[in-house]
Amino acid sequence: MNKIISAFFALFILIGLVSCTDSDDQLYDGAPLINFNNGTSTKSLLVVGEGDVTRTIQYGTVRPVTGNHSVSLVVDTQNSTAVQGTDFEIVKGTDDLVSGETNGSFEVKFKESGAVVAGKKVVFTLASSTLDKAAFDQTYTVEVGLTCPLSYFEGPFNLTESWWTSPNTIYDIEESTVPNQILVKGFWDNGSDMVLNFDPSTNVITIPEQWTGYNYQGNPAQPVNARPATGGLISTIDLCNRTVTLNINYWVPALSAGYGNKVEKFVGL
Repeated sequence: MNKIISAFFALFILIGLVSCTDSDDQLYDGAPLINFNNGTSTKSLLVVGEGDVTRTIQYGTVRPVTGNHSVSLVVDTQNSTAVQGTDFEIVKGTDDLVSGETNGSFEVKFKESGAVVAGKKVVFTLASSTLDKAAFDQTYTVEVGLTCPLSYFEGPFNLTESWWTSPNTIYDIEESTVPNQILVKGFWDNGSDMVLNFDPSTNVITIPEQWTGYNYQGNPAQPVNARPATGGLISTIDLCNRTVTLNINYWVPALSAGYGNKVEKFVGL
């Protein structure tokens, strides 16, 4: 048994030495190719009233450079919908790398005056007269959108379309104490608030399952709940145009049955 164990550990050590040797042999020793090394896309939301926003865009090389090199940030106008000078400005569009460096950055200012709720995008590439490009991560896309603070959004809303209750009813929508959550005050049948969570970066609303304040009149009566619509339908919020479009699935959990997907739409007054 001891001989078997000794042989096993000897084999294990040998495999480990071979693995280390193979790993060392595989270390990259080629040219210091450039690429976007900190992600290839991002979103930049500008808030109404808060002015322009400057973002840093990082790039790098796959190994340290030797000597001095200049790298430029270039706009891919064919694949961009945002316009340089109108929607954004390149504040720092050239970066210098010196021997031993592997990382650099640029700065771009996005203008509130050019941003829209629907969003625009700008695609960047890299250029250098002394450094070649890597075969990967050669474009960086910034999606630029406009949003508004909840203080701008809050207030009275007209329920322009509804399945649950009477259309053209006025409801107040307020900010909750929970971040990124709004309340439709007194919407449900028992006077409780409809609770809605939203992602400010996508304007998508998530509807936490909640009781509607109404019970299906069976024997016994069973609560009717509201939950997100099925079939890939999403709910949205537009903080600047003050609209909320909800796709809700109304159902009776105890019976595993329901009324299907319905629309509730609110428009700010």
